[in-house]
Amino acid sequence: MDIFATYATDEVAEVEGRWVPLSKTAKVLVARTGNPNYIKALRQRMKDNQIDPEDNSEENEKLVTGLIVETMAETILLGWKDIEYKGQKLEYSKKNAVTLLEVKDFRKRISDIADKAESFRIKQEEEAGND
Repeated sequence: MDIFATYATDEVAEVEGRWVPLSKTAKVLVARTGNPNYIKALRQRMKDNQIDPEDNSEENEKLVTGLIVETMAETILLGWKDIEYKGQKLEYSKKNAVTLLEVKDFRKRISDIADKAESFRIKQEEEAGND
């Protein structure tokens, strides 16, 4: 078994993102969860907001979710093409990314893409001829 061929990921794509189709026309540019930009931004937001990891109150949970949404908008959902929101074409911006990521099932879909190592495998690029 070739460990590199099986497990190696594109570290640049993990930070700068990779285009992933959502439908025949819509696609999103997604970076990997846990990339250095994500970790740095999330840590800073947690520190700035004095988040207590032991606090399971509803208020704290809402605050943490909001911080995650903001961090994902800044460091994970980096662009899109052919996306609409409430029937209107929506251009990419960090503010619009926050709006979309506030929709919990869309946020879950983006998180699923960003969490999967397969989304960032080097092997995919080589097979597609994009190396």
